[in-house]
Amino acid sequence: MSEEALQDHVPLDVLEEAMRSERLDVARDDTGHAIGFTLVSIAPSGLYLDQVSVHPDHGKKGIGTLLMNNLTSKARKLGQPQIILSTFRDVPWNAPFYARLGYRIIRKQDYQPFMIEIETAQRPFMDVSKRVFMRKRVRKSFIRANRNA
Repeated sequence: MSEEALQDHVPLDVLEEAMRSERLDVARDDTGHAIGFTLVSIAPSGLYLDQVSVHPDHGKKGIGTLLMNNLTSKARKLGQPQIILSTFRDVPWNAPFYARLGYRIIRKQDYQPFMIEIETAQRPFMDVSKRVFMRKRVRKSFIRANRNA
């Protein structure tokens, strides 16, 4: 994925700030070229996935799954109890993909204010009735002390 392709998805200033704040994770090929990324923000109740993207030439190779699985470690590192995202309900590489990774649909009556704000912002340019919010709870990792140490 070229720098230009990344900029088509996300403005450069947003990418630069996300890199500085460790909210951008990039998958690279053997030559070091970016082939996919996740961009997250901190929501009131967890880590929010703003975007995941994999270059089409590298699709169906597990890169999206790897990037999504890495979010669990990131959420733990940041002390976040869950990962939240908004996606299309019926597009096969959207909600069904996330469901296979352990994400569950959040009922509309359980939407938090920030979710309603996101939906309101999306409404002018997409059919929000076809979208859902999903979450994956993140278990806290416990470090067991070595009793012999």
